[in-house]
Amino acid sequence: MRNRSRSFVIFFMVIVLIFTTFSPTAFAQGMDSDEEANAGEIIFDVMLIRPFGLLATTIGSVAFLVALPFAAMTGQTEDVYDKMVAAPAEFTFKRPIGDY
Repeated sequence: MRNRSRSFVIFFMVIVLIFTTFSPTAFAQGMDSDEEANAGEIIFDVMLIRPFGLLATTIGSVAFLVALPFAAMTGQTEDVYDKMVAAPAEFTFKRPIGDY
């Protein structure tokens, strides 16, 4: 079991090191709407940013279901939905690849 967790940590660190080689160009300058994303930005987006966006959408959806009775009592259902579900879903599924 210990070897398995050690292997996972090593694998994770290798993946992080691979992606950090692409990230300086992604963070060094903002991307304008007329610029095209390079391969490193696309890989970074698809392999790291999008899965975190999907995770945020899932967690936001569950949190929305928990908060729904309270939001309904105060009439804030639409606002809560927009912040907890719609915004992460839009970030994950509607934005162009490589544009974060």
